[in-house]
Amino acid sequence: MSAVRMFISHIVDHHVHGDASVEEKTRAAETFFEALVRHLPQLRALDAARNIREPDVTTGSLREKHGGDVALRGMAIFARAYLHCIEQEIEFDTVAAKLAKIDWHLLDCEKHELPQGDEYQHGVRQRAKPMWAHLLVIGESKYRVSSSQGDADAAWDKIKAQMLHDEDRQAA
Repeated sequence: MSAVRMFISHIVDHHVHGDASVEEKTRAAETFFEALVRHLPQLRALDAARNIREPDVTTGSLREKHGGDVALRGMAIFARAYLHCIEQEIEFDTVAAKLAKIDWHLLDCEKHELPQGDEYQHGVRQRAKPMWAHLLVIGESKYRVSSSQGDADAAWDKIKAQMLHDEDRQAA
């Protein structure tokens, strides 16, 4: 629930139509999430598991794969994507399809493959995907994903740059 509150509060605080009501600013959020579910494999898998009741596919199992899945922790990033669609008048499916091309995993290995002891922090940094390395807050024996607004902004900037780069490559 806190992730949803974060999503909504970011939209309310940063919406292009600042004087609009909360309802008006978030009216299309359900449609946006439907587009994300149609395009992002991890969200589609969760939706299918919910409907088919597959016990092996859970939010936790998908969220932990390859060190963590930012998309399953990334409501702040999705709030920025939602606003981008609204501000640029881009179809949700267009952006969702681009977001689906991103590797959302934090690491290039599973958590249990990381070194232990004195080498842990170095090992996490070495195995972190460059796209998400700035989100990692690494302790002596564990790490977490930052939820700061600044880090979410930086992640969204990287995503937009990647989407633009992909568009330029396709145009060439």
